[in-house]
Amino acid sequence: MAGYDFSFSGLKTAVLRSVEKLVPPLPVANLAASFQDAVTRVLVRKTLQAQKELGAPRIVLAGGVAANRQLRNRLSESASVPVYFPRMDFCTDNAAMVASAAYFCGNPTNLSVSAYSRQR
Repeated sequence: MAGYDFSFSGLKTAVLRSVEKLVPPLPVANLAASFQDAVTRVLVRKTLQAQKELGAPRIVLAGGVAANRQLRNRLSESASVPVYFPRMDFCTDNAAMVASAAYFCGNPTNLSVSAYSRQR
């Protein structure tokens, strides 16, 4: 389904370039709030767009991003279908889940192993 793959690397680079031009002290709180606002707007817009296009009867937010209160609030306020969120203590990052699964599978490896993405 075209249009729903996206990355925030461009936004992160734009923030980095902006920060490099600033003179200390940096307005850290303002930068963080602006970054969160921009990311949240994109996530809500694309989620609602996908829900409507697919006719999904509900939205489920999961993973580490599900802990973001602004995202939870905006999705709840904007969606025309029920939105479900996990409890905050279940909002873990996928990398932590993968690492935990690897640990418990019983196949230890050393830190020299290289990682690669299968996505192209």
